[in-house]
Amino acid sequence: MNENYTLTVIEEIETPLAGSMNPGTNYFVPSAIVILIVAALVASLLYYLECSKYQKRYGILMASQGQEVDSKKCWSIKRLKEMIMEEEAEAVDAFADEEFRLS
Repeated sequence: MNENYTLTVIEEIETPLAGSMNPGTNYFVPSAIVILIVAALVASLLYYLECSKYQKRYGILMASQGQEVDSKKCWSIKRLKEMIMEEEAEAVDAFADEEFRLS
């Protein structure tokens, strides 16, 4: 039982799975910076939209009382809320006084 076998070995070039990734390259810091920048931009956009909402409400209150809206806008949400509460309280007081005079 002496059989002759021929073994043919085909060698191929190794192909990397990830094209340009160099082993040992640290991508954490650049990724963290990009994530922080995007988060800051989103937070700024949300703050701007929230301030715009309160500024619009304040403008409507001022216009309903016949007063001019300030050209200088406030960018503090806390201060805008306080200003709106003051204007709403004044509107309620004026409405109550007017209703009292009518009856």
